[in-house]
Amino acid sequence: QFFSIFAFATCGGFEGSVTFRVTCPGDNASVSAAFRYPFRLNQAVFEPSLTQLCNHTWPQNVHLVGDFASAAQFFVAVGVASFLYSLGALGGYLCYLHLYRCAGSRLPLMVSASGVLRVWLW
Repeated sequence: QFFSIFAFATCGGFEGSVTFRVTCPGDNASVSAAFRYPFRLNQAVFEPSLTQLCNHTWPQNVHLVGDFASAAQFFVAVGVASFLYSLGALGGYLCYLHLYRCAGSRLPLMVSASGVLRVWLW
């Protein structure tokens, strides 16, 4: 559970960039596009604008390709659910320990089933 908490925290705070060099006759420029969570790369715009380089030979701005938002958001949602489950399980164990130790209780089975569900989602 701790792994899932740290994994979603690093995904939610990730920032990156793509940089490349444009070679024009008589001029060179570095162009970069920054992106971050939730990884909608198709919305990342290159700076400086490519339409302003190489004597305005680029007809329009170029964007990165891909929209990975749904996968990243699902990953973070599973991490948040794991965190909330950890808090709830801790509270449940502390408050209902007498029920958990009871011989005929279904509580251990329910806890195990919820653990299997979280592993399947991960």
